[in-house]
Amino acid sequence: MPHATISVISEKITVLNPISMKTKMYSLALMFCMLGAAQGQWAPIDSIDQGSLLSINFINADTGFAFNEWGTLRKTVDGGLNWDTVQIPFTSFIYDIDFADANNGYAVGGAWFATKDYYAFSIMKTTDGGTTWDSVYGNLFGGVFNYVEAVSPNEFYASGSSGLVHSSDGGATLDTLQISTAPNGVEGFGRIRFLDANRGYVLGSVPAFGAVSYNIYETTDGGQSWQKIFSDSVSSYNSDFVMTSTGNGLLVGERGSVLRTTDGGQTWQEITLGDTAVTFTKVEEVEGQLHAIGTNANDNSQGIYSSTDGGVTWYQGFSTKKPNEFLSDLSVPTTSAGYCISWQKIYKSTNMVSLRESRPALRFQMYPNPAFDFVSIESAEKIRKLILHNSVGQKVKEVDVAGKYTVSLNVGFLKSGVYLVEVQYAEGSFTTKVLKK
Repeated sequence: MPHATISVISEKITVLNPISMKTKMYSLALMFCMLGAAQGQWAPIDSIDQGSLLSINFINADTGFAFNEWGTLRKTVDGGLNWDTVQIPFTSFIYDIDFADANNGYAVGGAWFATKDYYAFSIMKTTDGGTTWDSVYGNLFGGVFNYVEAVSPNEFYASGSSGLVHSSDGGATLDTLQISTAPNGVEGFGRIRFLDANRGYVLGSVPAFGAVSYNIYETTDGGQSWQKIFSDSVSSYNSDFVMTSTGNGLLVGERGSVLRTTDGGQTWQEITLGDTAVTFTKVEEVEGQLHAIGTNANDNSQGIYSSTDGGVTWYQGFSTKKPNEFLSDLSVPTTSAGYCISWQKIYKSTNMVSLRESRPALRFQMYPNPAFDFVSIESAEKIRKLILHNSVGQKVKEVDVAGKYTVSLNVGFLKSGVYLVEVQYAEGSFTTKVLKK
């Protein structure tokens, strides 16, 4: 097993936004849109009998990987309909996989109790889309990499509790990055995300005097220097984060709230969730949509939550109960497909986000609401089509109206719950909720 060449990069840290500057713009609780009938959005597509699923990673809507703690890496190229076992160089755990393109990718993990079969601080590489994997690094000292970010086919970053490493030659040599003022080995690192070759972010944590300081660092020069853009030694925002090229970001990990930025991390606003028992632990962003694993401390349940407004309001699209169905990982490669795993099941959704009610400038009236059998829609303009959706956005019924101004829509066949009526015009559409009694 090759041993990496280590070099150290020391950088000055500039604290742009200590937590004392955090503004609570959303002091009032923002209610979750816990719409009914959400369970149908997600469905199990595979299961295992032995071991536990640790990680799932999809590089597009159809191609992805799932890892079982028993050293089994599986690959699918048809959205989870079929899975093939992929051979890996050693029996180390895999916690994250990331691809630079369709062919070149990296997998990281390790083992705290390393043996000749379970290597610590493991890094593996593929150049054929994950069909075969070669060992880049591994040792027997004990420890894991939790996340990897492939910036290009030959450049990647790997983060773990013992530090952050970087390679620009496909793993032939590794550089240990010293990006904080904490002593070497004190600050551990979690999620790392790069928006392009130059701009990237990493989440760090430093234990001190019985507390933990959580930090987000930013680089704008390809990792040559790093600046601290977030620091919090009070709360526990340490689970996960996302950042976008437009400056929007979300940091999760505190029960009952999330932190949101719209200026690239210069300022952060605390958003209080309607259900303060919920904690988000994993979060993904794709084309402005947010998706997170949430755990409710009151009933020990978990769910997949989605937001289309930057994290202000959330929709629950899936729920399950621990301990047997503990959700351990989430992967959302596109706006139309998402995957998550429990310990022994793989779930898939092909309709990620519920339609949101478009209240401003509604062009019609709908009554009665709540309704038992029929609702009437009256409009000042000609209606082209009516589409009835369930609470997770799946189409239940579609009616071609052919230019009418008043339409009666049958809802008597529906189960009780909340639905969305989409009224389409020639130049656009509007939606509103209807409660079926």
